[in-house]
Amino acid sequence: MNKRTFNHRVAIMAMSLMAATGFTACSDDDNNGGSEVEAQKVKEMSTLTEKYVNDVVYYTYDKLADASEKLYDEVEAMRNSLAAGTLTQQQIDQTCATFLEARAWWEKSEAWLYGPAENWGIDPHIDTWPLSRPGLAKFLSNNKDKDGIFRPGFDINEAIEDVSENNNEDSWLGFHGLEFVLFRDGAHRTVADFQGEESASEFAGSGVDGALELDFAWAVAGDLRDHTYRLEVNWNENAPQARKDRVQARGWSLMDEPGYYTGYALTHPASGMPYTSARGAISTILNSGCMNIAQEVADQKMGQVWRTATGQGTAEDSQDYIESPYSHKSFQDFYDNIISIKNALYGNIEQPNYDERSIMSYLHKYNPELASNLQQGLDASFDKLNVCMQGRAFVEVAYSGTAEELDNVAKAMEAINQLNEALNEADYWIQRN
Repeated sequence: MNKRTFNHRVAIMAMSLMAATGFTACSDDDNNGGSEVEAQKVKEMSTLTEKYVNDVVYYTYDKLADASEKLYDEVEAMRNSLAAGTLTQQQIDQTCATFLEARAWWEKSEAWLYGPAENWGIDPHIDTWPLSRPGLAKFLSNNKDKDGIFRPGFDINEAIEDVSENNNEDSWLGFHGLEFVLFRDGAHRTVADFQGEESASEFAGSGVDGALELDFAWAVAGDLRDHTYRLEVNWNENAPQARKDRVQARGWSLMDEPGYYTGYALTHPASGMPYTSARGAISTILNSGCMNIAQEVADQKMGQVWRTATGQGTAEDSQDYIESPYSHKSFQDFYDNIISIKNALYGNIEQPNYDERSIMSYLHKYNPELASNLQQGLDASFDKLNVCMQGRAFVEVAYSGTAEELDNVAKAMEAINQLNEALNEADYWIQRN
């Protein structure tokens, strides 16, 4: 994410807020027929929203927090093993696998980046790219001595706070700081890598070695874990107590601003609440959630690189704007983003068929053509991204892509844009019928 992407998301959020709060009369539930049919629609919309919140959002954030917690423990174990001279490649491989698990759950949550992810800036805090290697080299070099964050015998909770608050470049935090430590050129790093000094050219003469990188990764993993706890806790008032305790220990609110649990607010629309109608809640799911990430994947995550690689870039585009370049998982990230949209529409987690209490089921009942358009958009997006995933990594395509490879990227972007159009049509129709 960069500043342009963040501002783009804010604009989409503002448009959705108008729909969610009943800004226009045609969005009010009681202005869509005033009949028994309308009452049934509102009941069904309320039921599917509850299913979405409980079985999709809550479930995903719980799994994300589980994986992030496990990642923190495994990075700590790697650090201790390196110090004891017992670090193994199997241990590194396991930590890399856990990182990818946590990463996948995060990407599969990006169809609902409204709420605490947006309001508290959690999304840019844990998922900003590209990582500044020169900046990270300077930061680590400045914090390795007796007065630095990673001084001998440092307290991990203090380090988590210091890294989170004193690091002025979010690109060093969260997933991409950890990715840099654990992966290079699409491969897991080795025991020898951690036993020596950092080999990236930007670190030459910095004195940064594998032990310092793992100190840093331990603190960053703790900060990532805490932010994933906050996501779960701010959405779900029944989140595990230990996670609530840790959120409060960081000095954070248990609730999303301005003082409500997002899951409760979405499933209890009423006057004075963030969402005032059942239709407004659906619009938030489709507009602030699904459309938001579809637009970002096509226009920003893929679009910036494609435009620069094909000579169509603007001053705001960058060829370096590549998500997950060290693990070579960019296309997987994009695929998982579309899975998040599918899960939101289906009311379940990666099932072949949608739940009877879902947006897809609702549309199939009341407007089968729109349901078909959405399904076609999902299928085409998955198909085109699968083609991309069979080839070279996105970071390689960015700098030496063939005409065929760039055309494959363009086709995936087109399919995702068509999915976004279908989402927009579905939202428009639901708000007016």
